[in-house]
Parts: sequence; C-alpha cells; structure tokens
Amino acid sequence: SAVPVRYVGPVRPEEVVEMLAGYDLMLLPTAGENYGHAIVDSLMAGTPVLVSDRTPWRNLEAAMAGMDLPLEDRQSWLDWIRRFAAMPQDELDRWRSGARAYVEEALSPERDKELLARALVQAMNGGLPNGLNRGLETAH
Repeated sequence: SAVPVRYVGPVRPEEVVEMLAGYDLMLLPTAGENYGHAIVDSLMAGTPVLVSDRTPWRNLEAAMAGMDLPLEDRQSWLDWIRRFAAMPQDELDRWRSGARAYVEEALSPERDKELLARALVQAMNGGLPNGLNRGLETAH
C-alpha cells in the first residue's frame, strides 16, 4: 500500500520546528551524524523520528520518540513507515509526547555537553572532510 510523502523544499530556520510539527514522522536514513540538528528539531516539534542507528540518538523506541534502525534493514524501515501511516491519533499523540519528553531529557545541560564532546572527538579523529583534521592535530 502507498504511503503519502510530500517534499516541501527549503524552509527558513526559524520555521523548521513549526513545519515539522505538522507531520506524523520524520525520516532521516543517514549514513552518519555527529549530532543531528534536524533530529533535534523534529523531536522538539513532537514529531517522532525514524533514523539510522548511526546517530547519537539511540533507544528511541523505548522512549516512544521514534526508531533507530540499521540502514541495511530495509524491511524494518518499511514496516515502521507503514505503522506510522496507519497509526490511530491517540497512539500518535503518545509518540508525540514521547518525542518531546525524550529531547527535553536528552538536552539537559549534562547530556548536551556529552554529545558535543563526542562530536568534537569524532571530528578530531578524522571526522572532518578533506583532511582538515590534520591541520587541527598540528596546530597545538
């Protein structure tokens, strides 16, 4: 069965959270994220996320905030998309509440520092494009 998808194009930064709040699910099948600002924006909007397991945003299902899945598991991606497309409003509302609660907990000052530190370590250990990390290693 078909699931409706709509591409909206560019959105001004100050309108992103409000725009995401109008959707039932945000998909980000990314090969990797150090932080994932789009994920945070979606969770803040109360829109559950379906992301790869290659982001720092994990254990989403337990919090009813979304799902983090291996990119290679296409069937699980399809199953979750279909599940959200058919979800009754009361259940979707519980997932929306879970998304907001998850990000509020995750963005506590201590957790935010931990995620930022992890992102910086990854960048220093080869996470920057075009060898920029070599310049950082010799700069001190």
